[in-house]
Amino acid sequence: MYRKKELEIAHLKRLLGELEPYVFKKIEKLNGWKYGNSLIDPPFSWEGDLAVFERDIYIEDDNTYIHAWFGGESLVLVDGKSFGQFNPLQKYLWVGNLAGKNHELRIEVVPRGLFGSRENAIFEYANLVVVDENIRKIIDFTKAVLDLSNEIDDEALFKALVDETENFLGKIDIPRSTGEYLKASLYNPTIKEEITKVWNPPDIPDVDGFSLPDRERILEEFKKYREKILSFKDIWPNEGKVFLVGQSHIDYAWLWPVEETKRKLRRTFSNALNLIEKYKITYVQSSAQMYEDIKREDPELFERIKKAIDKGFWEPIGGMWVEPDTVISSVESIARQLLYGQKFFEENFGKRSNICWLPDSFGFPHTLPQILNEAGIDILITTKLNWNESNKFPYDLCIWHGLDGSKVIYYSFNNPNGGYNGEIKASSLLSVWKNHRQRHISPAVLMPFGYGDGGGGPSDEMCRMIDSYSKLPKIPKSKMSTVKEFVKETLKNIEDKNLPIWDGELYLELHRGVYTSESRTKALHRRAEVALRNLEIFSTLFDEDLQKEIDEKWKVVLRNEFHDILPGSSIKEVYTRAENELKGILDWAEEKLGEVFEKNSEKSDFISVVNTSNFPRKIVFTLDEPLELERDEERLKFQKTFDGKYVYASSEEIQPLKSFNFKVVSNSHVNLKKGMGNVLENDYMIVKVADGGIDIFSKKFKRSVFKEPSKIWIYKNVPYYWDNWDIDVNTELEGKVLAPDSIEFVEDGDIRGAIKLTYEYEGSRIEEFVILYKNSDVLTLEYKIDWHTRRVLLKRIFDVNVLSRKALFDVDGGYVERSTTRNTNFEKARFEAPMHRWVSISQNGFGVAVMNDVKYGCSVNVSKIGISLLKAGIFPNFFSDEGYHKFRLGVYVHDGSRIEEIIKRSEEFSFPIEVVNGKFDIPNFEISGGSFKLNALRRGESGIVMRLVEVAGRSGRCKVNLWKEFQIHRSNILEDDLGKIEDSTKTFEFDYEPFKMYTFLLKE
Repeated sequence: MYRKKELEIAHLKRLLGELEPYVFKKIEKLNGWKYGNSLIDPPFSWEGDLAVFERDIYIEDDNTYIHAWFGGESLVLVDGKSFGQFNPLQKYLWVGNLAGKNHELRIEVVPRGLFGSRENAIFEYANLVVVDENIRKIIDFTKAVLDLSNEIDDEALFKALVDETENFLGKIDIPRSTGEYLKASLYNPTIKEEITKVWNPPDIPDVDGFSLPDRERILEEFKKYREKILSFKDIWPNEGKVFLVGQSHIDYAWLWPVEETKRKLRRTFSNALNLIEKYKITYVQSSAQMYEDIKREDPELFERIKKAIDKGFWEPIGGMWVEPDTVISSVESIARQLLYGQKFFEENFGKRSNICWLPDSFGFPHTLPQILNEAGIDILITTKLNWNESNKFPYDLCIWHGLDGSKVIYYSFNNPNGGYNGEIKASSLLSVWKNHRQRHISPAVLMPFGYGDGGGGPSDEMCRMIDSYSKLPKIPKSKMSTVKEFVKETLKNIEDKNLPIWDGELYLELHRGVYTSESRTKALHRRAEVALRNLEIFSTLFDEDLQKEIDEKWKVVLRNEFHDILPGSSIKEVYTRAENELKGILDWAEEKLGEVFEKNSEKSDFISVVNTSNFPRKIVFTLDEPLELERDEERLKFQKTFDGKYVYASSEEIQPLKSFNFKVVSNSHVNLKKGMGNVLENDYMIVKVADGGIDIFSKKFKRSVFKEPSKIWIYKNVPYYWDNWDIDVNTELEGKVLAPDSIEFVEDGDIRGAIKLTYEYEGSRIEEFVILYKNSDVLTLEYKIDWHTRRVLLKRIFDVNVLSRKALFDVDGGYVERSTTRNTNFEKARFEAPMHRWVSISQNGFGVAVMNDVKYGCSVNVSKIGISLLKAGIFPNFFSDEGYHKFRLGVYVHDGSRIEEIIKRSEEFSFPIEVVNGKFDIPNFEISGGSFKLNALRRGESGIVMRLVEVAGRSGRCKVNLWKEFQIHRSNILEDDLGKIEDSTKTFEFDYEPFKMYTFLLKE
C-alpha cells in the first residue's frame, strides 16, 4: 500500500463528502416565527431562561426533516403534543409522519447544552429539508465501510474494502462547475470548515436543494459495490453477536437542577417515541420517578409511552424509584427503592422488572443481592466497574454471592466508546464483543446506544446506521432487542455453565470521595431515614393514619438518593434543593412523631423517655429546661451543658421500643460548672487532651488505646479530574496535623465532663468537644464546624494499639471484612472505603471501634483508622461543604469477642432518646433471641408489614411478641403474601440465618 492507512481513509472520506449535499432534494427556509408578540426570522438573539417560538407548518413528503438550531436544548411540540427535540448533538428532526396536514409548531428552548453549559441564546437557522433516502443509504453504508476499515487490523480485509470503495466512489460524477460546487460546499462536511474559515471566505448563495444528473447510474453502481462488500463475509465472517437497545441514561440531577431534568425527560422521551415509530427500535428506561414526572407533567406523552410498552418497543426496567447510590443508602432505603418502584411499574405498566439496571452507580454493597432477590430480581446489569482506576474487575459475567448467601447474576458490558451511552460505530460493536471475557460462556453481548447523562437518547443517524453495520464482514451480528430478550436468550440456564463466583462487595476503585462530599446533605439524609422509620413504627403501633403521607415523604428521600445527588457530585442548586427537602421531611416527621406521642400520652406531671433504637441502652437524654425528675424515689442527676441545655442520666437501662416515666418534682436551677486541667476520667477510662492530641487509657484492659495521641489531620486533595468525586491516591502523602488554637475545660459535673478544642485554618473554624459521660464506656467527640476552605480533606486519625490484618465495617444490614494491609494492588486501591455507623479493629481480647452519627468515608491503614470529616472539592459545586456542620464520633474500647456489643453501642450513639411530655406507655412489642434491627413496621396494602434484619452474623431462633393478635404470613420487600405461617396469635417464632432479612405480613 502506497500510503498510510489513515491517509487512504481520509482521501475516501473526502470523495464521499462530495456526494453528501445530494442527500438534500429540497431545502426550504422556515421564516416568519412568532416570538411573544413579534414576528421574527432567524438569525435572532433572544434573552431569558426559556424562549418559545411558534409557527404553522405543512409537510408534503414523508422523508422530510426540520434542520434547526434555536440556541439551546429544545422541546418540539406539534399541535400541543410533545413530539421531539433539538440539542447540540441532534439538529435534525424527522417530521415525515406529519405529512399531508397543517400543524401548529411550538419550540420551547432553554439556553443550555446537554451538560448544563450555557449556550449562546441565538436562533440561528431553521430549514425544512426533504431527503433522498436512496442517496443517504449510499452515504450511510459507505461511511460504515470506511469506519470498519479504520478499526480492523486485518490488512487483507482493509485492502479489499478500500479498493472496492475507491473503485465505487471513483465512478461517481457530481456537478463540478465553480458555481454549482460552491453551492454544495456548505453541505459537504469534509470541506465546509475550509471554505468558510479562510481570511476572506467566498459568498455562498442560498440553495433550494440538489439533484444528481447521473442519479440512476450511481444507484446501480452502489448496488454492485454493496453486493461485493457483502460477499466478503464469506471470507471474513461475522464474529459474535450484539444485542442493541436504545436508551438514554438521564441523570436525575447532575450539572443541571431537577427542574431542567423534567424538561429533558419530555424532550428525550418524545424523541424516542418518534424513532420507535420510524425505525421500530427498542428503547429501555429505568426509574419510576421519571415516569411519574412525565405522568404528572405530560399525561398525553405518558399514555403514548404506555402504548409503546404494550407493543414491546419500550421497556421499563430496573424496578427502582431512581437509579440510586446503593453504598450510602441504608438497606431499608434500597428496599423502599424497589417497593415503590416495582409497585409503580406494576400499577402503570402491568409488569415488574426482574433486572436491576444500575449502569452508573458508584459500586455495590455486599448486602445488595439479598435485597434484589427479595424484590424478584435475579440479575444486575452495570458497566461501572470498568471505570476502575487500578485493577480490572475479573469478570463480565459471574454469580454474585451476597452477604447472606443470596445469589444474583452479575453482567457487565464494556464499551470503551461511551459505555452506557454507546454510539453505533465499528469501534463500539467490535470492542464491546472483544472485551467480553466470558465469550466462551455467553454467546452474545448487550450494547445500549444513545446520547445520555444529559439526555437525548438515540439519534436518527444511529438508528439508520444499524442496518449498514449489520451487513458488513467481521462486525458482530447486530440485533435490535430488549434487555429482557437479551437475558432470556443469552443468560438462560446460565448457572449450568460453570460461571465463576464473586463473594464480596463490588468496590469501585474510583470516586472514593463520594462517601464524604456534600456532608450536610448526607447528614440530613440519614436523619430523615431514621425519622421516617421511627414515625412509621409508632404510627403503626398506635393505629395512626399517616402511611400515605409517609410513603410520599419516603419517595422524596429516595429521589435524593440518586447516584449524582447523595454522593455529592452535582451542582450547588441541586444541594440547595436537596437540603431544603430533606430538612423539611425531618422537621415534618419529628413534628408528626411528637403529635403521635402527645395524642397517646396521659397529661400529668410526668415526662417519659422512649428508646427508638433496636437494642437496650442506658438512659441519657437532654431537655431545654432544668427539672427535678424522679422514678421509684430515685432522683435523676442532671447538669447544665456548654450549649445551654440540660443533660439527665439514670442508672436504669431501657429496652428497645419501650418507655420510662419520670415524675416532675419541681423546676430547678443549676449553673454550668467548668473544670480545670486537661483530663477526663470515669470508671472505664482516662482521657488526656494535649496539643490537639487525644489519648485514652483503658482501665478495664489496663493499656493505652492509641499508639500515639489521636489528632485531626488536613490533607491537600487535588484529584486528576473528578474533583468532588475523588480522593487522590497521593492525598495521604500531603497531610499535616492541625494544632488547636485553644483548649478549654468547658463542662464538669456528675454526669459528664467536656473539653473544648478550637482550631482556625484558612478561613475555617472547628470546635471539637471531647465529652466523657460518667457511666459510659464510649468517648464522644462532638464537632461544630464553620467551613470555608477549598480542595482539602479533613480527617481525624486514630492509631489504635491493635495488631490485626482485618478490620470490620458496618454496612447497615451486617458488616464486612476488609484488609488493613496494603500488600496487593487491590488492597492499595481500597485506601478509602465506606462504612455506615462504625468501623472496628480487634485482636484476641482487645479491640477499638470508632462510631459516627452521620459519616461514611473512612480509611484503615495497618492500625490507623481515619474518619473523613469533610471533603471540600470545587467541581461541579465550587462551594461543596461550605458552611456549618454538626456531627459526632465515638470511640468504644471492647474485648473483640462480641460484634453485638459494637452494634448496640453504635445504635445507642446514633439514636437519641425521645422525650414525651406526660405519662406515655407503648403497646407491648418485643423481639428477642437474636441481634435484629427492626427496619420497618408499617401499614401495607394487605396488612402490617414487619421487616427484621439479622446484623451480627449468627444463626438461632427469634421470638416476637406482638401488641395484639394477628395472623402471621411470610412476605418480601414487595409485601407479597407468600403464605400463612401462624393462625391468630400474639407470639410467634422463626429460625434465622446470618445477615438474613425477614419480612412478615401481620393480618388482623
